[in-house]
Amino acid sequence: MVLAAESAGAAMVELGMPFSDPLADGPVIQASSQQAIENGVNITWILETVTKIREKSEIPIALMGYINPILKYGVDKFLYQCKKCGVDGLLIPDLPPEEGMEIFPCPVEPDKAVEPVANADALTLQSVFPTVNRCTKCGSCTTACPMSIPVMDSVMRMQEGSFDKVAEDFTTCIHCGLCRFVCEDKVKPHSMGLWIRRSFGKSQVELKIDVENSDRVEKEWQYLLVEGKQERMQRAKIFRESGGLPE
Repeated sequence: MVLAAESAGAAMVELGMPFSDPLADGPVIQASSQQAIENGVNITWILETVTKIREKSEIPIALMGYINPILKYGVDKFLYQCKKCGVDGLLIPDLPPEEGMEIFPCPVEPDKAVEPVANADALTLQSVFPTVNRCTKCGSCTTACPMSIPVMDSVMRMQEGSFDKVAEDFTTCIHCGLCRFVCEDKVKPHSMGLWIRRSFGKSQVELKIDVENSDRVEKEWQYLLVEGKQERMQRAKIFRESGGLPE
């Protein structure tokens, strides 16, 4: 259907992501969502479909759906897979802008994300993320970081308003999101740090991951992002100390 739409002159295509409770939609969309779910359609299936489409077409593709399935799938994993398979945009109508800034502060390539603020010195704690005040200083975020970023100290600097130092801290961030995943306070240091870094115009440096080697990126991502919290932290420690994947 996508290829037929392109042949007929479509400039872009929107693919819907079904959700069990599409309350913002009418009866037709609700029924089609339920039918799709019963037929096994989910985010993984949709992303695989986009990959197949990309073998024959470069037409812009936007995914539209509700935020709940994305949160369940994993935001960082979702963004990574969207970039990998060739998704061009997202439409999430039930995500308010003020909450969206916390969940999607920037895409996988933050240096190409948003325009820097006009005056970085005017940044305030509230203008970044109010979740920074939740931090209980457990230190799990620092322990989990494979790049040895002093994440907890950076969160403390956010509270103090020392955003220039935070921006410098996150110049070596590889966007794995481990600090965010292990944080039981739900502070989201990874999201905040990347946004601040971009606002100050700082670029990513000294990457241990070769971003041009997609196979290696995939292997390292899968290695680092396992389900169990303790296992994630242990693997992050190994990655940090060895400078890469174990042999």
